[in-house]
Amino acid sequence: MHTDATAEVPALLTPSESAILLRVSAATIYRLVRTGDLPGVHIAGPGSSIRIPAAAIDELLARR
Repeated sequence: MHTDATAEVPALLTPSESAILLRVSAATIYRLVRTGDLPGVHIAGPGSSIRIPAAAIDELLARR
C-alpha cells in the first residue's frame, strides 16, 4: 500500500516543515530550492519567505 508522505499536511510548507518530512536540514531545503531541484513559492513582504508545495515533496521522493 502506498501512502504519500504529505497525506495530512498543508498545501504549502515552510522550509523547516519540509526538512522534517525529508529528514534533512532546513539549509538543504533552501539549497534545493536555489538549485531548482525543489520548487519554492517566494512570498513577498518584510523579510522574504519561501513555501514549498506539499506535492513537490512527494515528487522529489518519487524521483529519488
